[in-house]
Amino acid sequence: YVTNAFETLSAQNVSALRWLFGKGSYFSFQNPTVSKGYDTLETDPFDILFMYGIYGFSIYVAILLITVRMNFSRPYILLGLVLLIVHSIVAGHVIFNGMSVTLLAAFMALGRVSLNNYAQAK
Repeated sequence: YVTNAFETLSAQNVSALRWLFGKGSYFSFQNPTVSKGYDTLETDPFDILFMYGIYGFSIYVAILLITVRMNFSRPYILLGLVLLIVHSIVAGHVIFNGMSVTLLAAFMALGRVSLNNYAQAK
């Protein structure tokens, strides 16, 4: 799917703006003149890259890295977070699924609480 998406996109001779900001969730990697409708690649990083461009992909990576950093001192939470991130990369449907993204938000909240507790303990 991903190779086909890159071939479809490269055949369109897209502009730098599309690489920076994407074409939105409906068009993603498709050619807007012959779009088949909504289509996903089943992997969050590439879906985000094509839908929201390099800018959106950078935000996605930053959120994941910040969340890992916040939970780095809590190994059991970090394990769950890493499994969620691997699922996002390999199978997708984490960012675009309400239940999975809620779990990601919970990991972010737990990391924030642990940082506050750590700062208060010092």
